[in-house]
Amino acid sequence: MGKAHGFACETQGTLFFDVARIIEAKRPRAFLLENVKNLVSHDKGRTFDVIRRTLTETLGYHVHYRVMDGAHFVPQHRERILIAGFREPVAFDFDALPLPSKSEHTLKDILHRTTRTDRKYWYIKARTRIRAD
Repeated sequence: MGKAHGFACETQGTLFFDVARIIEAKRPRAFLLENVKNLVSHDKGRTFDVIRRTLTETLGYHVHYRVMDGAHFVPQHRERILIAGFREPVAFDFDALPLPSKSEHTLKDILHRTTRTDRKYWYIKARTRIRAD
């Protein structure tokens, strides 16, 4: 699309460093970041290496990452990288996460999980009758 990618982009390329500043200031016990799957291979892996080193060496977090299919969570196949970071070492394993199967949830299941939905969120298509006189 003619735009620079990764850290070469003056606006989007600096977003990770804003996230890193927030993590440094707030020092959460854990965080979860997600991005496009190609983050791992962008610029021959150098972009992801900067991110990984910033999180581990500069900020001191224990980081686990995995490219996963978003179909476990949303109704589409979209691979994303998930980066889980912890202040203290933990026995974290993406393979141990209880992920629902891709066919386990339907839109009906999701919509009917709430016992009552406010009518302001309803969409009812108006029916128009055309007379053929």
